[in-house]
Amino acid sequence: MKKLMLTAAVAAIASGAFALCGEVEPIPAIIVKAAARTVYTFNFTGKTTKGAEGAAIVSQCGETSEGCIARIPAKLKIKGWLALCGNGCTEINAGTEGAAAYAFWVLKPYKGWISADDVALDFAGGEFPHVIGKKPNKAEAFGTLAGTVVFADQAQWSLGDGLYFAGLGKYKAPLYKKIKGNFAGSPAASWYVSNKVCKQSSPYDCETLTLKCDETPNTVAFGKWTMKYSKSASKKFPSKTPKTPSWATAAIVVKES
Repeated sequence: MKKLMLTAAVAAIASGAFALCGEVEPIPAIIVKAAARTVYTFNFTGKTTKGAEGAAIVSQCGETSEGCIARIPAKLKIKGWLALCGNGCTEINAGTEGAAAYAFWVLKPYKGWISADDVALDFAGGEFPHVIGKKPNKAEAFGTLAGTVVFADQAQWSLGDGLYFAGLGKYKAPLYKKIKGNFAGSPAASWYVSNKVCKQSSPYDCETLTLKCDETPNTVAFGKWTMKYSKSASKKFPSKTPKTPSWATAAIVVKES
């Protein structure tokens, strides 16, 4: 299925140029009250690092420059959503691969969006989530969020092998109402970003305590995450995509059916 960016895709939806999700399949009586379309929202909040200007640097963003950028602790905040063509029980297992539309963006440590070209929310190849509990009303999930964060014309921040997340939550047929837990990962070296400088950060040599200016190894990211069913967004989709910041619309992917 071809991926379309927001401006073209949403316009096509509004004009009826194509039918997003196709025809609505009959819903079994046991879940007749469930939404025919399902939107899940995601929040990742925690810690990572960012660059802090060290030695004087004079350059334009993206140019190779002299000087060092120190690495300091920073807050991390990532938000996003998945819109599914179905009631959300089995469709969610395929993550972004099986979603009708999706978007992820970053609020901290820098404002940007995860590129629509390679963003991937993956539930261990479709193995998760699971319904668990003495009664089938609990849930467990495990997966990764990977991709490249775009936050300046010449600067991109890779999430590396992805942020690994795991959690427990509630299930009420046919929906995973809410799952929350912890995440951790090792993204690429963090950046220092200003209107004049874009440069990746470096750690110190543990013995000499001087910055390793020629080294920009991966950094860390960890914290808490939440996946939640959005009743209001589900009712509005596909005629309206879930709420996304205006500066992050480039992150939205809508798949043509």
